[in-house]
Amino acid sequence: MSKRYDLIFIIGTILSILTVVLLKRPIIFGILLSLIILLIISLKLNYNVNELIKISIKSNRSVIFVLVMLSFIGMMIPMWMASGTLPTLIIYGLKYLGNSNILLATFISTAFVSLILGTGIGTVGTMGLVFLGLSYGLDIPKPLIVGAIVSGSYIGDRTSPLSSMANLSSKICETNIIDNFKEMLKTLLPVFIVTSLIYSIIGSKYLATESSTIELNHIVNLLNQNFTTGFLLLIPPLLIIFSAIILKKSIVFSIGTSLLSSIFISLLITKMSLSKILTIMIFGFHPVNSEISNILSGSGLLSMVIVLLVIITSTSINAILTHTNLLEKTLITFSSNIKSYSNLIQKTALLSSLITIVTCNQIMTTLITGTHFKKVFNKYKIKRNRLMLTIADTGIILVPIIPWNLNAIIVYSITGVSATLYAPYAFLAYLLPLLTFIYPVFLNKKYLSNFKE
Repeated sequence: MSKRYDLIFIIGTILSILTVVLLKRPIIFGILLSLIILLIISLKLNYNVNELIKISIKSNRSVIFVLVMLSFIGMMIPMWMASGTLPTLIIYGLKYLGNSNILLATFISTAFVSLILGTGIGTVGTMGLVFLGLSYGLDIPKPLIVGAIVSGSYIGDRTSPLSSMANLSSKICETNIIDNFKEMLKTLLPVFIVTSLIYSIIGSKYLATESSTIELNHIVNLLNQNFTTGFLLLIPPLLIIFSAIILKKSIVFSIGTSLLSSIFISLLITKMSLSKILTIMIFGFHPVNSEISNILSGSGLLSMVIVLLVIITSTSINAILTHTNLLEKTLITFSSNIKSYSNLIQKTALLSSLITIVTCNQIMTTLITGTHFKKVFNKYKIKRNRLMLTIADTGIILVPIIPWNLNAIIVYSITGVSATLYAPYAFLAYLLPLLTFIYPVFLNKKYLSNFKE
């Protein structure tokens, strides 16, 4: 298979995505162009179009879990807003956290929740929204607080044993998920400490003052006057925690249960009509009051449509690439002439990062990098846990700070802040990749014998 086609696909994909980003069009158009390019190349290589369609459809069955989860999140978030759940959480948070370092509390809390839930998107869409609401009364810039939310939330994607990405990486690299967890702490802990210190220093500028306390009280009164609030409204988020941790149910089941409870609360406690509930779930929550709209608004199932289409298209690209082995020769050339341990890790990290940047997809990053470099790590007798760690600390953790990446699009759809604005403050998301390129240099002597000709 000619490398010429590899190059055509790579350059075509990059140009397609860059074009839609520069034109400020939905990223789905760029990914669709990439799929079209791949299909044309596949036909040139004598692959049957019906066969490719069947492969694409079959591959998307494997991501139904993710599609359903995102659909539930899209409907759950506006229901949490309208029913009074998020207003209640914000009120309690402002009362008990108003005098603390909200920025540091945001990072640590979202990190903890993401480790429990195993999903960055799920954490941003739940706890992230709570802390975003708390930030208004302290005049913390939205990009800054969203940066802290993203830094904490995506720890779960790379680290948690409950994470779909961590489990997929473990399966592809043929490693044990618990062993991987222990391995990942080696790079996570130092970066976590450094990131906490940064947020602590920056967050100290936004502690409550006399004027901000007045503003906090105004927000509390505003929410109490316009929403039904109280402990019963905390049932939906508590159900997610109870279902996921105690009952060990899937995140989809847990979020679905929370959504149902929000519907019942809206019907029975806030006396909302069924037609209004359906409208909010589909089109989102859009209050008339501008002050409330600045704190709570948006989301809805329709806000997730582009995201769902991106997942479906990206999964199809991955399936066709796997079936046609289109990039195989390019990957072999890329991973040749490895002379040291640092060279191996850095090449793995570079490929993982590049695939994430080009394809906008963690799954493709894990599949392509893991499948190919697994053989290379075996050749040099390096533990495959290190391969999994390298993918996790680059291709997986980078996703929310790449503006055209699926995860960055989802974060934007949830928070209303684009990656170009919050990325400079998502410190953990680029400190981990930076460490990955630096630390292997200090281990070259330890693995010197592995790379002797």
